Amino acid sequence: MLLQQLAEGILTIDHFLDDDECKRLIKLSESLGYKPADVDVHGKRQMLSMIRTNERVDMESPQIAEQFWQKLKAMNIPEVDGKQPIGLTPFFRFYRYEGEQKFNMHKDGRKEHNGNHTRMTMLVYLNDLKGSGATRFRDADIDVFPHSGKALLFQHELWHAGMPVKNGIKYVLRTDVLFESESEGRKKSPHSC
Repeated sequence: MLLQQLAEGILTIDHFLDDDECKRLIKLSESLGYKPADVDVHGKRQMLSMIRTNERVDMESPQIAEQFWQKLKAMNIPEVDGKQPIGLTPFFRFYRYEGEQKFNMHKDGRKEHNGNHTRMTMLVYLNDLKGSGATRFRDADIDVFPHSGKALLFQHELWHAGMPVKNGIKYVLRTDVLFESESEGRKKSPHSC
């Protein structure tokens, strides 16, 4: 596993998960049952088909969050806004895209968990697609295509979109990277008052 920076705030890790792990997660997601995906608008969930048409299912797993974090923490994930990454949230979302399903250009929002805040999104592609289904970053003009087991990490404030799939189905697992709280950052600073 090698952490690669594609652009400012956009990182990938090939082979973060192996094919068997990806197949097990796809099977788990299907057993949980997908539903049309909604959108968080200022803290309220809404169905907005002009923005998002893919499907999703939510799952909470502190165990998977810890397993993933054990792999990630040795990769030297960069600071964001002077804050160190400290873990992953246990809140996972599986996304499924088929045909023209998409998630138009948007930014991800920060969430609080146990006094800390998320600052980066983590996606793990669970299957391969050839030449479609990319995660597109507007300002960096980069498309990241799904490859089984590849992790994509990016800062929440980056504009991005989930592009339609030309053939097959795209499966993605999402969680978020937690960063130290404002008070933790101040405690470590030798120049704080």
